[in-house]
Amino acid sequence: MSVEFVITYLGHMTGVPSEAYDDIVDPPEPIGKKLFSKAQRAADRAIRAAKAATQPPPPP
Repeated sequence: MSVEFVITYLGHMTGVPSEAYDDIVDPPEPIGKKLFSKAQRAADRAIRAAKAATQPPPPP
């Protein structure tokens, strides 16, 4: 019994992939960044709405 067979068999039984995957994948975006961006967009919309509501109407 060869060492390569034992290593391959044990890896297969434990769910370790036997092929090398060289695909480069970007890490997922952190939750904090998503929540901050969403809160920032909501704040920007609220500020724009408040400014629009407080501006006097244009002269006729």
